[in-house]
Amino acid sequence: MSAEPRINHKQLSSMDSYDAYLNLRTSLFHFGCFPFQLEDESEMETLATEVLKQHTINASVRSSPEYSQIVVPEQELEHALQEIYEQIPAGLELDDVLMQNGLTHLTLRDAVALDLRVASALNHVAEQQPEVSDMDAELFYRLHSERRVVPERRTVRHILVTINDQFAENRREAALFRIRKVRRELIKKPFKFEKFARSTSECPTALEGGLLGTFTSGQLYPEIDEVLLGMVEGEISEVVESTLGFHVLKCEAISPGREIPFEDVREKIKSALRQRNQRDAQRRWLQQRMKSVADN
Repeated sequence: MSAEPRINHKQLSSMDSYDAYLNLRTSLFHFGCFPFQLEDESEMETLATEVLKQHTINASVRSSPEYSQIVVPEQELEHALQEIYEQIPAGLELDDVLMQNGLTHLTLRDAVALDLRVASALNHVAEQQPEVSDMDAELFYRLHSERRVVPERRTVRHILVTINDQFAENRREAALFRIRKVRRELIKKPFKFEKFARSTSECPTALEGGLLGTFTSGQLYPEIDEVLLGMVEGEISEVVESTLGFHVLKCEAISPGREIPFEDVREKIKSALRQRNQRDAQRRWLQQRMKSVADN
């Protein structure tokens, strides 16, 4: 991606300053660069589509009674401007960047203030929504049983011997012989699992005594997962083969599955429902505003 500006002066001269700002802001948000730094045609098309969509939404909001009543605090405006300035890469001057994007300090300031008023109008609509009641939260809790269950988790260690025909000691028969020998020793002295893992395992987890981690069903290789789910706490497995090679597992700990009490998640559910209701209210309000603008 080139940093050299490629300017369409005719386009910029006819571009409204707020549209120029939307172009700048949207490019920074989606691509992390300025519009004049885009080279890919698909990125340019995406930028144009997003700017048009945002322009339509903002025009609808600006025609609303809510928008006309909003005053942006000076401190909030300065903070928003500073966030834009901080995105200017080293080596590029602010004045040059503004010029390349069809903006001046004054028009950028006005555009950011307008944008903040649009955001405040949408926030005002969201804030008018009633609080979610405990009854609504509990109803959601009862209707979504799958979300209130913490699945069983198992902590597992393993010792791995890989299969690699390029090395005599890792050819299939030799690797299987080695892992079976290790397992026989572990059955006698399971408390030495970590020591054996550090000295014999061919997995990076050997540095941590073979600790793979703590998992729920379905997170490991199917062959390992199936064996692990049938083990009791502290048990040493038979030799297990996966695409990685041969393993011996140790089920170190089992945390049983449990149902989360409603009281533990009540506020989290209420917050999630509140946010959903607010988004729905904003969407309905925007649809009504756009229809009103189209009718007029």
